[in-house]
Amino acid sequence: GHCVYLARRGGWAKRVEVGLPGRGPVVATDFRSVAGWVERLLGRADYGAVRLPEPVPGPYREVAAEDPDFGRVPVAALGYCSDRPGPLWAQERAVREAQDRLLVYRVPVFGGTSGGPVLPLVGDNPGVVAIQQDGDFAGTTAVRITPPVRANIRAWADEPDLT
Repeated sequence: GHCVYLARRGGWAKRVEVGLPGRGPVVATDFRSVAGWVERLLGRADYGAVRLPEPVPGPYREVAAEDPDFGRVPVAALGYCSDRPGPLWAQERAVREAQDRLLVYRVPVFGGTSGGPVLPLVGDNPGVVAIQQDGDFAGTTAVRITPPVRANIRAWADEPDLT
């Protein structure tokens, strides 16, 4: 959400340049977020979408993470760290607390990872279970992909292209 809608900086982003492995950057100008973020800046609703102008195959699928013991599972937070130019980075994190709508990590992640996928480090075919949100030295949070979050992601992906 805070990557595409910045209330303190005038609202919606104008454009986002998305780096895609094996391709040049793609410029996107079509964004989505939920009312909980856009209207009320609720942290548990801080997620959104960058709609690309063309389909891009990806290795990740989103899954609804509903396991009440999820807090015992180590995860990897992926993103493009602002202090490390170049490739996609993965940071392994222990989940301190699995709330209904958020995962809370014990340690921070680097700036620039907001909006990145969070994957469990167990199982044969993991999917994205949360969306990296924010953090500081007290800890870091990620929005869990619950069934309603998954439904929003799917609905945004299925919207016709208006550009």
